[in-house]
Amino acid sequence: MSFLYLVALGGIVPIWVVAWLIGLSLKKLDATKRIIYSSFASYIIAVILSGFGNANGGSWNPYIVEYALSLGFVIAIRLGINNMRSNKPKE
Repeated sequence: MSFLYLVALGGIVPIWVVAWLIGLSLKKLDATKRIIYSSFASYIIAVILSGFGNANGGSWNPYIVEYALSLGFVIAIRLGINNMRSNKPKE
């Protein structure tokens, strides 16, 4: 069970980076939609790549649950940061 959480914590960085890169192309959307759409697209890419990376010469074996936890963490953190930035008082 602890392996699940370790992989989920390790998956935060790649999902965040790919989501940021995808978010650069979604500038016309508002911030909340951009965060959610880019994070879900990043999750799909990460699951596909993890399936090939975890195959080890065998069948395609993706980390679906582990990266779903990472996706939840990334969305929560990015929405929290966005909320803190938007609630900052103007000088």
